Amino acid sequence: MIEAVLQEELNGPDEQFIQLSEEAMGGNELDSVKQKEYEMKLDSYLKEKFLPYYTEEGYKRAQSTNMIYHYQYRFEPDSKGKIKLIETEVKQSEIDTASNQYHIKATVEYSSPDEEPSLHQLEGKVIFSTKEGKIGDLHFGQFNTDSTLSNKIQNSQE
Repeated sequence: MIEAVLQEELNGPDEQFIQLSEEAMGGNELDSVKQKEYEMKLDSYLKEKFLPYYTEEGYKRAQSTNMIYHYQYRFEPDSKGKIKLIETEVKQSEIDTASNQYHIKATVEYSSPDEEPSLHQLEGKVIFSTKEGKIGDLHFGQFNTDSTLSNKIQNSQE
């Protein structure tokens, strides 16, 4: 389950997501019926991708803290860069009272025609809901401390 979410999150760009995101956020009339339709399509797409892995509350939390498609949001339609998940390591907590917690490490390769590929290490944690057996919380520490990968993606436009 964690591996599936990491595959979705850390391989891209997701062209369909970018198109839906552009339509949902790029309208001139933010209150228009068409704009609402685009927003609903984007919401449905994200739910289809991630809700099977998250609890309802966990999904809402991940969305509100920008943990759903954190890097995908940085790609523009004309982006030349790509990210690819190279390796993951998932370890369950050794503490009995925290057996629903996992530490994750991921190695992501960023590539672009304009520069040599670079590797980026991401670390985070996942907390499972013991009731539902789904992800209740997922957090990558790098999101708050190192913006190198995010900057490379944002700067990869034509």
